[in-house]
Amino acid sequence: GGFRSDTPPRTFGAGSFTLIELLVVTAIVGVVVVVIAACLTGGIRVWDRAQTFLVIESDAVIGLRMLEKDLVNTFPFYGARFDGAATSMEFPSLAEGSPPEPGGSKTVAEQRVGTVKYSFDSGTQTLLRKEVGYPQDDTRPGVVEVLLSNVDRVSLQYYAPVGQLGGGEWRDTWTNETNFPSRVRVDLDFSKDGETASITRTFILPTERAQNSRKP
Repeated sequence: GGFRSDTPPRTFGAGSFTLIELLVVTAIVGVVVVVIAACLTGGIRVWDRAQTFLVIESDAVIGLRMLEKDLVNTFPFYGARFDGAATSMEFPSLAEGSPPEPGGSKTVAEQRVGTVKYSFDSGTQTLLRKEVGYPQDDTRPGVVEVLLSNVDRVSLQYYAPVGQLGGGEWRDTWTNETNFPSRVRVDLDFSKDGETASITRTFILPTERAQNSRKP
């Protein structure tokens, strides 16, 4: 006896979504976007760190090549011995002893026997290289250059052969007045743009120079 309608209930089309389905899809898309953004951000951060480390390492390699060249070219010379400490060392080499004149250039003929000194300045965080002609005087104060910057720590060690069986030991200082160390090990800690890096290199001195005594 009640009212009866023959009109069928209204339904959504086959391709429509309910409100709950739309909310679920939106939440899933949001999570995916957050994950992708996090991955991209992490990848960019890793890339930046890698680039910073490569710059630090590249600068260090260039500076250490100069140090290696000086060590390989050192030679026994009366009055200029090899002195080594924890953060500095000095040894005989070929040195200009003074900067070139403006517009001039250094030539082999201008070089003379002198000393090369490497030292760490903790205040400026730099590794310095200084050339001094022999004998040193006030008119030729030497040539000082910054070899490496952004250096947090420098540690130098010297390898001393012991006995005739090829053994030896590492020392923090070198005070032997007659011989050179056979090896020099350099440990460097760098920091740049919030990133840090450590580099260790061992340089082998020519055997005949490291073992032969110096003679006048």
